[in-house]
Amino acid sequence: LEGSFGMVHPTFNEYPESIGDKRIISFIPKSTDFSYELKDLKNLLDKSENLIVINPDNPSGHFIPKSEILKLLDYGKIQDKKIIIDESFVDFADDGENETLITQDIIDNYPNLFVIKSISKSYGVPGIRLGVIAGSNTKIMNKFREKIPIWNINSFCYY
Repeated sequence: LEGSFGMVHPTFNEYPESIGDKRIISFIPKSTDFSYELKDLKNLLDKSENLIVINPDNPSGHFIPKSEILKLLDYGKIQDKKIIIDESFVDFADDGENETLITQDIIDNYPNLFVIKSISKSYGVPGIRLGVIAGSNTKIMNKFREKIPIWNINSFCYY
């Protein structure tokens, strides 16, 4: 994706490393537990072309309920801004099964949404490194597919 990316910090370092510091617009919550609210994410989205939200957040564990994330998606949809939600840890949240955004109606309703989920965390197999990305914007999804190597699953290691 082109443009800048809003991110809450501290965060999973793979995102800033992949995107590059020059394209990152950071928000550091002032609370000691690094919690933030919907208004903070909206403000961050106002300052950037794209937004990455890890929910529940890594490393803080901060969680924003699905009802609030849907409000954020509505806000981003009006502005035609892309929102990437990494819900790799959603299964560990209270009622996590019902907090996922990977439902057909949500994916279809928000062409600005891309949901990333790590399967390996949910099923306790981190060495396999499996994940999914869901989105209804076929143009961008096809670009993602073009970037995936033909052998995109790592091999097992033996020690």
